[in-house]
Amino acid sequence: MEPEPVLLQSGKGGVPIPEVDLDKLYLYIQEQVQNTWQVKGEQLQQKIQQIQLPEGITREQVEAIVAAALAGETETLRGEIDSLSADLKGLLETRSSVLESRIAELEAEIKIASHQQKVLLGNFEQTKASFHSMSSEEKAEWAAASAALDAKLADLSVTVNELSTQNAALTALVGNCCRNNTLHLEETVRGHVISILTEMGTDDGSPLAGLLGAMGSQYVEKAELDRRMEAASTEIQGRVMALMAARLEDEEKERNKVMAQKEQEMAADLRLSAGDIGSVNEEMVKSIVDEALAQFSADRVGLPDFALESAGGSVLSVRCSETFYRKTALVSVFGLPLWYTSNSPRTVIQPNVLPGECWAFKGQSGYLVVQLSHPIQVTGFTLEHIPRSLAPRGDISSAPYKFSVFGLASEADTLGMNLGNYTYEDKGQPIQHYDVQNRHPGIFQLIELRVQTNHGNPEYTCIYRFRVHGLP
Repeated sequence: MEPEPVLLQSGKGGVPIPEVDLDKLYLYIQEQVQNTWQVKGEQLQQKIQQIQLPEGITREQVEAIVAAALAGETETLRGEIDSLSADLKGLLETRSSVLESRIAELEAEIKIASHQQKVLLGNFEQTKASFHSMSSEEKAEWAAASAALDAKLADLSVTVNELSTQNAALTALVGNCCRNNTLHLEETVRGHVISILTEMGTDDGSPLAGLLGAMGSQYVEKAELDRRMEAASTEIQGRVMALMAARLEDEEKERNKVMAQKEQEMAADLRLSAGDIGSVNEEMVKSIVDEALAQFSADRVGLPDFALESAGGSVLSVRCSETFYRKTALVSVFGLPLWYTSNSPRTVIQPNVLPGECWAFKGQSGYLVVQLSHPIQVTGFTLEHIPRSLAPRGDISSAPYKFSVFGLASEADTLGMNLGNYTYEDKGQPIQHYDVQNRHPGIFQLIELRVQTNHGNPEYTCIYRFRVHGLP
């Protein structure tokens, strides 16, 4: 009984692929084994019948003895046959799964190839139709373009052949280097490259010459760059020293000017009536002048400033305020702009008050959170701006107008305790002091200055100096 082959159809109208039914094959193998075993048994019985038995022993007894002697071997053979049959079935199943997966891959590849063939046929038909529809002039242009492409391909072939020749020469050179230890490949290659670059660089018509010229005009050697950087550093240091000297000189002039103004104010205060002049002596005038000078030297207010940066104060936040950049003070090297200098919010808690030395923020409202040097019971504040006499064109419209001061429990505290609402008078003194309006101010180390409006400048607001006074 032979197994019947089963045919599978591959894809759409594909070639039939034979597939074997594993169950039928397995049954076929078992039947063949049983038939073989039966034939072997019959042959054994015939041989036993041909044997001349001794007297007293019947044929049935001999068959029983042989069967008993071969019983163990028979079972062993049956087990081996069953094991081989199982292994064969597993192998056939594995081979069948591999064949099925390969058949699926082949079907997919056939589909892809068929699709590509259809696409190529379509492109060919389109090209053929477009070629037939061309006029004689277009065909001539196409033929000329084709000839040009052929010429370029020929040139490319020549170039490839030359490169192949050079590659073969380099390969031979490398082989000689491997055989001769005294030959240094790196020096040889460097020499060849230098000679080639030298020849290309000396040729005015080569692209390398133009590139070297452009690089020579745009870049310099490291030694030249170091020399220029050192010269630039020296020049920048000189400019910085000059700016610092000019700033110190301006500060000295400003200090002398303020001292002269204070002396004039004190002299005006000492103008007394004719009847009182007789009662003022030199010691009284000296005492008044010394008192005024002592107050001026004591930060011009005579009160400790717990927000002063040099005393331990610091700026924690400006909330949503944005620093205003004028882009006038430019730092550049070789004519290239590097950055524009500007004052940070830290300027508000620093002692220098000169025109332009302020923190400017965009718009008319802004915020500034200051951490004091110590927790204090706040008693007052001082807001300072430059006088009109020092402002260009006498304009101080960027000075704060309406502002409030709050005590905060933490930086994240957006409510805080209102310590007072104040107004800075642009026609008053440059330094204006304000007392705390809250009767129970409490103890704070974080103070927030909130500016609502300025004196009319729509672009920015400037804060020169903000002081916080109190009791530790």
